[in-house]
Amino acid sequence: MVTLQNEAPLPDGTFRVVRLEFVTPEGQTYDLYARNIRLESTAHQERFDLAYNDPARRWQLNAHDLLTGRLVQTAFTLRPS
Repeated sequence: MVTLQNEAPLPDGTFRVVRLEFVTPEGQTYDLYARNIRLESTAHQERFDLAYNDPARRWQLNAHDLLTGRLVQTAFTLRPS
């Protein structure tokens, strides 16, 4: 699960659209998990399920604000089961 939160409150009735993209340990965008998220003033939790056979190493998660073009990146490690 990933939590997305605006840096500052948005005016009433407004929202942002953020594109989530997952990058495999090999450095390739994995389109199957990509999605657009609508963010309002409150924090948003987005759940994503990874497949049992996804590579168990370090992945990257990119969040693109589609209006401003701002990019935020983070990484996570998928451990073998």
